[in-house]
Amino acid sequence: MSKSNIKIGVVGKVLAGDDIGSWVRIDDDSENTGGFLIHVNPNPDFTGGGDDWVESYEDLVGYFDESGWELDWGMK
Repeated sequence: MSKSNIKIGVVGKVLAGDDIGSWVRIDDDSENTGGFLIHVNPNPDFTGGGDDWVESYEDLVGYFDESGWELDWGMK
């Protein structure tokens, strides 16, 4: 995935790759942990899901590449 295709703080729906049909939101957590939180949830209101953490933006790009995600960003 291109770096420009990853949106921070925006909700997206997974259309292809791992977790199809799930909702994703990336939070910049640099003030607390220095990295990024990756929220993946079956619910668009993000209740009952989990999250992952990566140390850097480059790691975030790698996470997206490994997941094979294609997302529709800006979904509500």
